[in-house]
Amino acid sequence: MARHVSDLGTFKSLVDTNAVKEGKNITSLFDRSSVQKEFEGKQQLLELCVHGADVSTQARHFDVAKEWTYLLFDEFFAQGDLEKS
Repeated sequence: MARHVSDLGTFKSLVDTNAVKEGKNITSLFDRSSVQKEFEGKQQLLELCVHGADVSTQARHFDVAKEWTYLLFDEFFAQGDLEKS
């Protein structure tokens, strides 16, 4: 949870510093001084999006969360069966 708060704070600071609002100035989120820095910025944003999708599970209706949980277990155990073959 500590990393969640830290990452969210970093991203909020980046958005505020670059005056990103309503889709304007969005390209300023990434440092384009080198390919490496641009990649790292995009990677950080992608990780934040995936993390947001992960923690949003609790906001879903129970029936939807239950269905997704069963699908996740099916995928997890099916992968295990494939590795044993």
